[in-house]
Amino acid sequence: MEPARVGIVLDSSIIIAAERRGHTVREILEQVKAAQGEIEIGVSVVTIAELVHGAYRTKTQAQQQRRLEFIERLSSDVPVHPVTLAIARLAGRIEAPTASDRRPVRVRGPADRRDSLASRLRSRDAESPGFPENPGSVSNPTLND
Repeated sequence: MEPARVGIVLDSSIIIAAERRGHTVREILEQVKAAQGEIEIGVSVVTIAELVHGAYRTKTQAQQQRRLEFIERLSSDVPVHPVTLAIARLAGRIEAPTASDRRPVRVRGPADRRDSLASRLRSRDAESPGFPENPGSVSNPTLND
């Protein structure tokens, strides 16, 4: 029997924070792999929907176009996983027992004193209007500024 493969499904708040700072999809993926090693990275169709929603709420046509291109690049470079009822139930079962034992994504490097990728991204976007204090608690994050 082959061992189960482990991967990461990127949360929309991480993608939003990095995109707002001007990071490319490639840079985001490289940073995650630097922190986690060679691991499969994906996104949910729900994340894509949230990103598209935010792109259409931007203030300018140029922002909208740039963000839609970013989303297209993301969805072509990273597997987009569907969410079915069975997956939702499984995620709930997996998530519940481990919720209190969460460990953040570690970022290694001399220039980074932050504990996690999420806090690093959040700290640089803290001044962006609409950016959540706790991205994991937001049910509908968008890409608006």
